[in-house]
Amino acid sequence: VIKLVNRQTGTTVWSVQTKTEIHSIAFSKDGAMLAAGGLDGSVRVWTVAAGSRPVRKLEKGTLTGHSACVNSVAFSPDSKSVASGSGDIHSNDNSVRIWEVATG
Repeated sequence: VIKLVNRQTGTTVWSVQTKTEIHSIAFSKDGAMLAAGGLDGSVRVWTVAAGSRPVRKLEKGTLTGHSACVNSVAFSPDSKSVASGSGDIHSNDNSVRIWEVATG
């Protein structure tokens, strides 16, 4: 589960149930999107809304292509793409991939 919590009130303002263990998260520069890299080698991107009330989550897509855990994700400065890094000492997938957020 990924939760965004209001630090002043302690209430959850946004949450999503994930299908895998999450190893990395990043927000877009404007805070409108959240990317998460998972143990299953996937990257997921959601739209999140600012504000103090719960919002409906909108999953923009699941990006697949890594064969090992995604240890790092980062948005480009214009938030149109996401970079993801994968690999460990037990994997042959020591790669970085660039994804277009709109198309995957």
